[in-house]
Amino acid sequence: MIHELLNSGYIWQRHQLLTCVCISCFFFFLSDRILDKSAVRDKQEEDSAAIRDQKQTPADFSSIFSKDLLPASGSEEMTRGFLQELVNILLGYICRSSQRSSKVLDFHHPHQLMEGLEGFSLNLPDQPETLEQILVDCRDTLKYGVSTGHPRFFNQLSSGLDVIGLAGEWLTSTANTNM
Repeated sequence: MIHELLNSGYIWQRHQLLTCVCISCFFFFLSDRILDKSAVRDKQEEDSAAIRDQKQTPADFSSIFSKDLLPASGSEEMTRGFLQELVNILLGYICRSSQRSSKVLDFHHPHQLMEGLEGFSLNLPDQPETLEQILVDCRDTLKYGVSTGHPRFFNQLSSGLDVIGLAGEWLTSTANTNM
């Protein structure tokens, strides 16, 4: 009887069906775990941002210039505050640009950019810019630039952001090490 069932293909069809059911269950379970992990990660990001916002109040950089930062004496706290604000801008950008729901490019025509960016000029100023203006320029640059680290940015030369590589760049730039 088993020989007849084998010849008829009944057992083989049943084996294929069970295999498909097992694979489907596995991927269903896996997708639930992935969704659970992404929900936990989103919650952790929100919590860490809330804690960061509670602990730190941005300093007023509107009357401070780069000459007021290190190596100027007594400027450790101001330098720390400026760099912390810059790192917060960069980390916010990294988190936003890695979300699939965000835009790869917030496209605007050049004339719209010129109208929308207050104080934006292609001319070099005669006087130095304040640290506040430098931070505003950093935000605008990240806002209107192409998010090449976005999961939906495809290019033959770019493969997205490598966080470990970024950490290495920050390390070598901080240590002023030539590569």
